[in-house]
Amino acid sequence: MTIVSKIKKTLAGVALGTVAFLGPCSVYTLDQTEHAVVTSFGSPKRVIVNPDVSRGIRLDTEKLRNNYSKEGVSYEEGAGLKLKFPWQTVIKIDKRVQRWDGFPEEIPTRDKKYLWIDTTARWHVEDPLKYFRTVGGSEIQANAKLSDILDSTTRDAVTRYDLSEMVRTDNRPMEITEKELAESLAAGEIKKGRLVIMQEISDNSRVSCHDYGIRIHDVGVLIKGLTYVQDVKTAVETRMKSERDRIAQKYLSEGKGESEKIMGQKNREVKKIRSEGYKTARDIEGKGDSEAITIYSEGFTNQELDKDGKVVREQAVKGLSRDPEFYAFWRTMMLYESGLGGNKKVSLLIGLDSPLTRSLKGDYAEKMPVKEIVQPSFPIVPEDKGAYKTFC
Repeated sequence: MTIVSKIKKTLAGVALGTVAFLGPCSVYTLDQTEHAVVTSFGSPKRVIVNPDVSRGIRLDTEKLRNNYSKEGVSYEEGAGLKLKFPWQTVIKIDKRVQRWDGFPEEIPTRDKKYLWIDTTARWHVEDPLKYFRTVGGSEIQANAKLSDILDSTTRDAVTRYDLSEMVRTDNRPMEITEKELAESLAAGEIKKGRLVIMQEISDNSRVSCHDYGIRIHDVGVLIKGLTYVQDVKTAVETRMKSERDRIAQKYLSEGKGESEKIMGQKNREVKKIRSEGYKTARDIEGKGDSEAITIYSEGFTNQELDKDGKVVREQAVKGLSRDPEFYAFWRTMMLYESGLGGNKKVSLLIGLDSPLTRSLKGDYAEKMPVKEIVQPSFPIVPEDKGAYKTFC
């Protein structure tokens, strides 16, 4: 083996060793979801961009190329296997849409009403070089910058508008199921509304984020939560309760009035029915008394019926006009039974010349006025329930 061949083998081995050692440091792969910034000792030398404009991602590649060329930075597009010098560093940047979630903040409106507002947004990198220079290509730093920008922009916008502008979106008529609430719930006309205000916040945020190579997604900044603070919530609930109480009192008073009206009508009808019933009863009672007097005066026929309802015996009873003496005697016996009979003890002082004692003495043979026996007017028992005051 000659000296030349040994030198060639040595150089080949050194070359292979150098390639084996420096090869991994000179080759890298770039995914389709990434941008890359190649730096040499911290200074950007080349930017690789994947210009995918899907899902709302917007990149002005021509503008980026011109800006980078002015700064002496080379521009390259596409993913795959890439080469670099071993001393160069590759910073990979996620080009996909990222999510930012803020923390709920207590923000006052122009009319001094405090709201808890929780916002969220979607963003992506629109300028990899500027993004690298401002936040170092770190998503954590990018989210911190977004928090400062979006929170301040949201606060500035909310403090310029009233509560109604933040809550309502348009001037459509409110649907009120109860007419009593129409006056108290009358809402004034709004000039912009929540959607327009959120668009302003999104536009202002895009301007501020542009300095960091970040762009807010087309959907803009969104309100994830909007609630009253406790003081405002308590005031709103108190007002709602007072309105409901007022409506309830109105219904109660109307119901009470209707109740009184119905009760008054009912009482009038009851009095009318009772009056008509009393009149009818008196008429019936009068007719009954008249018929009884007629029967007692003219007499009647007493019939005895068997179990089949057939008349087996009839007995003619003479009336007062036909046998006055017997009728007087019979009425006196009935008077004894009703006035002196029963379980109560009755003491009665009667003279021997009283018409009541004639039936006991058998003096009915004598002629006497029937009226004197039938209608005595002196008291026979003490005034008490269940007892007669006078004989009649």
